[in-house]
Amino acid sequence: MRFDFGSFSIGFVTAAVIAIVLYRLRAMLGRARQSVSTQIGATGQNFTSSAETRYIGEMVKLANSYHIVGDKADLLDLYIEPRFLAGEVPLNLDDDTELNVDPFRVVPRLQDLPASYSAYNINTLTVHDLRSGDRHLALLGVPGIGKSTTLAILALHAVGRIELQNMDTLAAQVIATEDEGLSDSDRKARQKIRAQQQAQALEQHRLAREREAEKRKSLNLPVREPLDFQKLLPILVHLRDIDLSLPAEPKNAAANTKQTVTLDPAEPLVRAAMRRLGTVAANVAPRLLYTQLNAGRCLVLLDGFDEIGLAQWPEKLTWLTQFMAAYGQNVVITTGPVAGYDALVNVGLTPLFVRPWADDDAEKAIDRFATAWPVIAGSRRKPAADPDPKLVKRVQIGNRGRMALDVTLKAWAAFAGGEQESGRRGAYDVYMRSVLPDAEKQRALLGTLAATVLDNGGGLLSRDQIKAALTDALGSPDGKAPANLNETVDKLIGTASKTGLLVDAPGGAYLFRHPLFVGFLASETLINASPERLDTVAANPAWDMAMPFAAVDVPLDAAVQQRLSAPPDLLYNNLFSLANWLADAPLSAGWKREVLKRFTAAMIAPSQYPMTRERAMAALVTTRDPGVLFVLRQSLRSGDANVRRLSCVGLGALGDAEAVKDLEPMLGDSDGDVQLAAGLALGAIGSEAALSRLVNGLLNGDENLRRAVAESLAALPEGGYDLLRDYASSDNGYVRRAVVLGLRRVRTPWSLALINKALLEDKEWYVRSAAQAAFFSAEQSDGIGPQLHPDADQIGWLVTWAANRGDSVPVGVGGREMLIRALQEADPLHRAAAALTIAYLGYVPGLKPLYAALRDKDDIVRGSVYEALAIFQMRLGQPLPAV
Repeated sequence: MRFDFGSFSIGFVTAAVIAIVLYRLRAMLGRARQSVSTQIGATGQNFTSSAETRYIGEMVKLANSYHIVGDKADLLDLYIEPRFLAGEVPLNLDDDTELNVDPFRVVPRLQDLPASYSAYNINTLTVHDLRSGDRHLALLGVPGIGKSTTLAILALHAVGRIELQNMDTLAAQVIATEDEGLSDSDRKARQKIRAQQQAQALEQHRLAREREAEKRKSLNLPVREPLDFQKLLPILVHLRDIDLSLPAEPKNAAANTKQTVTLDPAEPLVRAAMRRLGTVAANVAPRLLYTQLNAGRCLVLLDGFDEIGLAQWPEKLTWLTQFMAAYGQNVVITTGPVAGYDALVNVGLTPLFVRPWADDDAEKAIDRFATAWPVIAGSRRKPAADPDPKLVKRVQIGNRGRMALDVTLKAWAAFAGGEQESGRRGAYDVYMRSVLPDAEKQRALLGTLAATVLDNGGGLLSRDQIKAALTDALGSPDGKAPANLNETVDKLIGTASKTGLLVDAPGGAYLFRHPLFVGFLASETLINASPERLDTVAANPAWDMAMPFAAVDVPLDAAVQQRLSAPPDLLYNNLFSLANWLADAPLSAGWKREVLKRFTAAMIAPSQYPMTRERAMAALVTTRDPGVLFVLRQSLRSGDANVRRLSCVGLGALGDAEAVKDLEPMLGDSDGDVQLAAGLALGAIGSEAALSRLVNGLLNGDENLRRAVAESLAALPEGGYDLLRDYASSDNGYVRRAVVLGLRRVRTPWSLALINKALLEDKEWYVRSAAQAAFFSAEQSDGIGPQLHPDADQIGWLVTWAANRGDSVPVGVGGREMLIRALQEADPLHRAAAALTIAYLGYVPGLKPLYAALRDKDDIVRGSVYEALAIFQMRLGQPLPAV
């Protein structure tokens, strides 16, 4: 090929000219390229922002719908901030510091019978406290206590629609209020003193945190920084919507080719979230959710483990295990039952119990419901009339020990009017008539479906099950289905779905909105039931949520006798489960006397395990029977200190003002725990007479009683708060010290102001010391959140005990076997601790050694062993042999 110099020259000149032009335009091109990149980035950012905005808007609607009137009023206007009780808290045999010695230890906390402690100002955790604990939690509680609503509140808090109280904001309010009106020089002087005190306290706090971090590091325990819920994207789903079926195989796949389809564990969660969102949000949200899940910035809220039925648990737990393995950096919170939660702990969830409403919670909830009633009963455009204030006050009476749903429906029934019967059943009846107007036949058919649910042990209903149930209810005597069965099924499902009583699930299944609605509707099928049918349902534990409703007008004598004659389990559930039946049964029911008699005998029997006595007391309180007051007052005379203590606790839980004169002498009882129980019981009663007796305990009691009284007053906005204010300036330093420890439980700006004043100005060092601990412990969330119980090799007292024997605690199963050795070989204190720790860890191989330890010669050890077995039965949800 011949070289063409002319063509080469032309090409060279052209390239040079282009290069010179591009060089001169380099700045302009750079700016253009940057502009294009910026526009592309802004487009992606705007897409993300838009998707998140739409998603959050739909999430807010979904969260509001979790409340019983969520379709008419916002949860923001109705919610009560939830409180929680830690589950299995590790024992610390060496920690006897003042703030860690809980005077409320004398009050039993039986989560299946929560009415026995709901009136007491026990230590609880707030949503703010959850920031510093484990990231994977199981919220446990009995039906109606508010678990689902708690998840909705958490979702709304995460998106900034609900601001929950925290001690940081309160402390800022305190300082602003305290400095208001001071001169510049006085304000500067006070700020200087406060800065010195706070610097000293913060330095002590820093050293304490370092020591705690070193301790946790030596025990291989995680150290986490507090998280911010409002930096997390909530994903609120019900487990009924988690569809674990695999996607269909591609149509072009060869018939003889086996394809392995791997399901991303996030996919069922995202699909479930999409089911309850609007069309636009459902189209744009998946990308957002996957991105945030992969980044670990999601708050995953899973509702319904106690609703879907045990048959659904294995596959849902398998999925949850896989999800947490792949996306465990996200926060995961589920709901679950108080009995049978062991499987949730084994997945890696830390148990946390939802605290029942206290008196002031119920009063506040009814006030808020009354304020929202015009919109609930009417609309925002045409509101109904406000309820009569006198009626509101009447509704606020008599709610102690009732669950949140019961209180809400009681308010609904009272404000709506038209009650055809009184009591809890009457409130549920008004609700059903309001959402099912002129539909008596459909209500009866829904009762049939509810009964089918309970017969099957709870959970979802398939369309085939619905058709079978309605065939039995509507079919001919020869078992033939009615000709219009499908039409009847469609109409029933349509009505129930529209009213929210039934909710659809993947695969054509349906779930009742709430387990207590199942119980109420199913109970109506028992009104004219045969004795054989009553015997059948009485033997089925799933029917326990229906029997209290049925007890109102169904003769249950034979069913009760069947329960009482059945072989007992360790917790005597056949007996104590009847407490809820009594709560709504008429006084004329013939079987009540025998059941109450057995409760009383179980509590006061000369030889009895403490746990059985506690359950008997809790059962008596739960019955709400007028005769229980007499039983407990008589039991104050028992020679057994435990019986006297529990009698005091029970009287406080009942809240009857007549018990004040019986409790006053117990403040001088020879047993310190009885004194504490009496003081706490007076605080739980809260009447004017009770408060006057409490003042005597505050002024003249010992150190423990003073503190117990002060912490009881902290639960009484009317009367108690004024007393704390007054005695914060008492001449007696020990009274001021007790008041300071009580004020930290109030959690308001004025209470923190008084604590801060004592910290800055009190002349006694022991008061300032208590104020310092109280003020800064209120702000310190590190380490106080819920944490999964550490394994045996991380338990300080066990490590020390083994080391003193020249041994060590192995990791894993070997460490748990060391607990069994301690149970068999240690001193009484460590034997008792070993028994409880085996239960807290759920170490099933420890059951046999625990039963053997019931023969221990030490009373305290035997009591702890029995308590450990009781914890096992509640945790496993399976009856253990009685002893």
